Amino acid sequence: SGNDGDSSFFSVIPIEVLSVILSFCDQGEIFAGGYRLVCRAFAEAVPVAWRVTKALNLYAWPPRKRLLRSVLDQSPNATALTFPLGSPSSLLEILAPKLGAQFTTLCVPGIKDEDDPDQGLSALLDECTSLTSLDISGIRFTPAVFEDLPADRMRQLRVLKLANCPIDDSHKDWLDRCTGLTSLNLSNCTELSTEALTEILEATQQLESLLL
Repeated sequence: SGNDGDSSFFSVIPIEVLSVILSFCDQGEIFAGGYRLVCRAFAEAVPVAWRVTKALNLYAWPPRKRLLRSVLDQSPNATALTFPLGSPSSLLEILAPKLGAQFTTLCVPGIKDEDDPDQGLSALLDECTSLTSLDISGIRFTPAVFEDLPADRMRQLRVLKLANCPIDDSHKDWLDRCTGLTSLNLSNCTELSTEALTEILEATQQLESLLL
């Protein structure tokens, strides 16, 4: 209980070890503060858990900028982020400067229907210069999001998930530049012609996984 303090079983576990264990627990519960009430050891370990967390899965969280800014501020070692489902494009723009080069993996599981996704996605790609894995499945973006990215940034992408995106032949040129891809998901991208797909596959010869 919260009253047995140092007599708790957990008090004999080093804070560093307990914090690593907590970093694998439900992140929403940790941030909400429930775990802090278990015992004194947990209360001390929770802030450390946020600092050691590598992957932030905020899929089910409300897309509130103040809340997400606070999470990012407390997670200086995070390198992977899943945004809340249905985040507005403006939220991506606001949070992009807080991400930066440390983030190598991003998942954006849908953008609010009435929003134009291009600005938000472009802001993320501009800031996350070390990105190697990107999942923007189901988002209706245009080729303009990727057209101005430097060649080396395109080559460093290893995993790209575009399932259920309206990918057609107008996207071929930027996809041709992703020559370092090892995994590509084009599931249900039915507007892409066979000819364009063939050219993309010829340009991405390091592919180990392809979903169509």
